[in-house]
Amino acid sequence: MRAQLPLIWLRLITPYWRGSRVQRAWLWWIAQLVVCLPRRWSQQPLEHIYHWPLVATPTPLSTTRRAVLLLQPDQVLQRTLRLPAAAGRDLPSLLAFELDRFTPLRADQACYAARRDAVIAAHLHLTLVCVRREHLQAWLAAYRQHGIELAIIDAVDERGQRIGINLLPDAGRGTLGQGRRLSLGLAALCLLLTFTAMVLTLHNRQLAVAARAAQVQQQRAEVAELQALRGELQRSADSARYLTDLKQAQPARALLLAELSSCLPTDSWLQSLQINPQGQVDLAGLSSNASGLILQMRRCPHFVDVQYQGIIQPDPGSAKDRFYLRAQVAKGGEHGADPLTP
Repeated sequence: MRAQLPLIWLRLITPYWRGSRVQRAWLWWIAQLVVCLPRRWSQQPLEHIYHWPLVATPTPLSTTRRAVLLLQPDQVLQRTLRLPAAAGRDLPSLLAFELDRFTPLRADQACYAARRDAVIAAHLHLTLVCVRREHLQAWLAAYRQHGIELAIIDAVDERGQRIGINLLPDAGRGTLGQGRRLSLGLAALCLLLTFTAMVLTLHNRQLAVAARAAQVQQQRAEVAELQALRGELQRSADSARYLTDLKQAQPARALLLAELSSCLPTDSWLQSLQINPQGQVDLAGLSSNASGLILQMRRCPHFVDVQYQGIIQPDPGSAKDRFYLRAQVAKGGEHGADPLTP
């Protein structure tokens, strides 16, 4: 069914195309284009006109000419018909079935052709021309005896102008066959243009999709780079925050020295003071009362877990005792300790 849709559509529009202003404009435009073509392209085949009856022995023509038999109005039967526009959908079948109603001859007795003139007010106007089949066969046989093969059998109207048909039986019913070929050509052209538009549209969409994919890929790369920079910045901020917290968790060196100055007795001297990053404090020095230093150190709020390291030994040179102490700096002592007076 889908394969027949173009043919159905073509049959529907063909009656409105025949004889319309659009068709005349199209033919005029084609004629103007033909004029612009080189002469060897636009030159029509030459025709040699013959008339019936023969008045002399005709001579055979060269292959560059077409033999055309031109009949007079009294040699053919011409009728002007006015049919509904819907009849143009299958005009050959209609004429074959209704020929005896339009003419005295039946379809098997005549050779006929029709020329579409116009479509006016939903009616198809056409010119029907027919001749008896035996007369046409006699004309063909007479010319074949002289080696002439007729290519076109046309007729003239009352004004002496050619009607533009072809009464040959194998000519596809004259201009009906030409019109059908024109319609098929136009349909093929429409299909070609539609296919070209589809291909171009698909190509443009593919280019747009490729450009959008490249843009998305670039954006993804930029996002990945941004996330990497953000992660590095976050790690740097975490490291800085850790160092700041660690620094804030330990009391200042000046505060520790002030506490030691207030906690240790005046007869004690420090020879070595070491504070590592973990808050461990090692003290070494001389004191007159080294055994009471632990009680003195416990008064310092920033020092906890005070212990002797080794034994207390007398120092002969100073008449004092040499001591070694180890303590731990209290966490957060800088914020929670009471201020000391040195």
